[in-house]
Amino acid sequence: MNYLRVLFTSILLISASLNAFAQNKGTIEGEALDALNLSPLQNWTIEAVQGSSVVDVIVNSSGEFVFENLTTGLYNVRAISPSGQMQTLHEVLVRSSKPTFVSLLVETVTSLEEVAVRADAFHRTPETPLSIKNINRSEMMRMPGAVLDL
Repeated sequence: MNYLRVLFTSILLISASLNAFAQNKGTIEGEALDALNLSPLQNWTIEAVQGSSVVDVIVNSSGEFVFENLTTGLYNVRAISPSGQMQTLHEVLVRSSKPTFVSLLVETVTSLEEVAVRADAFHRTPETPLSIKNINRSEMMRMPGAVLDL
């Protein structure tokens, strides 16, 4: 009887210690494309930022990038051009169950010599919305009394 108790306790401790050392890792896969003509953004740097930790990769010739072995959680994904232009996609959720796919459509900046601006009188129609707020899934999950609380 005492032997079974020792055996059960040792099996329980070993399984608990194995679970304690297991880390949940995930993957972000994606594409970085020009928003105007959908051409790949070659040689751009893509960064995955979580707190003070930053991981970066370079976009390949077909516009694809992959982050592997990321700790699960929320990341900000930043696209940085060789000239310094930057665009950030906030709160990308990384899960261990399946890879997260991100599509970055970036409007590239062009420099102009001269710009002519002509303004018309301000006109507001009655159906113009006063405010628009888009929320994503992670913000919905943080809302008290949300649909996801059911």
